[in-house]
Amino acid sequence: MCGRFDLIKKQQDLERYYHKTSNLQSYKPNYNASPAQTLPVVTSEAIEGMHWGLVPQWAKGINTGYSMIN
Repeated sequence: MCGRFDLIKKQQDLERYYHKTSNLQSYKPNYNASPAQTLPVVTSEAIEGMHWGLVPQWAKGINTGYSMIN
């Protein structure tokens, strides 16, 4: 998970392309998406905002998971 990517589509473009509605509250194009950010994910129902990252089962808190990038 050490990589980054860009997401330059507008929310309306994502909805039109995937034929889904979205519940994204504050979406804006991101030119440097990285782990621990909330990013749009296409599910079977809609486009939802989800955190990108791995939080292991043994982690005591969410911040422990975000410190593990590989």
